[in-house]
Amino acid sequence: IGNPILHGSYLYYQSPYNGIDNIYVMNLSKKQCFQVISSRYGAYYPSISTDGKWLLYNDFSKDGMDAVKILLNPLQWTPINQVQD
Repeated sequence: IGNPILHGSYLYYQSPYNGIDNIYVMNLSKKQCFQVISSRYGAYYPSISTDGKWLLYNDFSKDGMDAVKILLNPLQWTPINQVQD
């Protein structure tokens, strides 16, 4: 687990859970974990925008790191027990 950040009742972090570093989140009040980002080569350094609506992170590609932002939508997160290796 790397670069953990706390936002409300959510703990965001990067982990190589499925063999590739990606961004995950734990809902601390419900004790549930989800994969937020499924990057092909790796996702690093999660951060939450000041308005709390966006996840910002670095996505590794064949050309290096890219800065990315996505809208935070818990309905699109993959439950940890459904993450594929």
